[in-house]
Amino acid sequence: MTIPSIITPMNFSLARDAICQLLANERDAQIALAEGSEAGENWISQNIDFTIFPKRFRFPDAADMPCVFVYFNEMLFPESEQDIYCNSALATLRVEYYATGKSESGIDANGEPFEKTADENAEDRLNYLTAQIYKILCNETNVRKGTNNLVVHSLIKKWERILSPENNNSAETVLGAAFTFELGFEEPTYYAQTHEIQEFYISLDIQDEFIDPLVRVLLDS
Repeated sequence: MTIPSIITPMNFSLARDAICQLLANERDAQIALAEGSEAGENWISQNIDFTIFPKRFRFPDAADMPCVFVYFNEMLFPESEQDIYCNSALATLRVEYYATGKSESGIDANGEPFEKTADENAEDRLNYLTAQIYKILCNETNVRKGTNNLVVHSLIKKWERILSPENNNSAETVLGAAFTFELGFEEPTYYAQTHEIQEFYISLDIQDEFIDPLVRVLLDS
């Protein structure tokens, strides 16, 4: 099946997919650095690795944590930047993320007993995941390059905690937080050529897990 021209997805879908891939690329680079320093697989899994979900809105299972949800929830179109062919969009990108921690105790490398609560472990992982997301997405050069200059404006607006542990959950703690970003890009009104979509996804090597089904059809056509 060949589809040379069709109503293509809006650019906010392309931007979301590219940002998911950007997060994945930087995460994998961190993992490679840790492996090069002979960090253990378990340590990397607990402290650096995280799962990215571009289409998840329900509360995640603890088995999926730490994890990151990426989605747009609002777009504004300034009247002064609209015409019949293209509208400039200021879009609100929401990046929610969750981490879990379990209580642990044992003997440290010096032979001393230690005990760490579930709250402490969850807080430590949430804080570092905050740093990972912040350092990746607050670098406007990263965002421009990671979206092939589709996103031309990037601004952090807010950070907040969105989930605190339940009082009766003493063995395992789940914490959540979220960043809000403002991204600027163009939203064309014309029917784009599908080869433009193909070039975008191929050039950024966006993985299948981040690609919408319709886009997948366009890429395979």
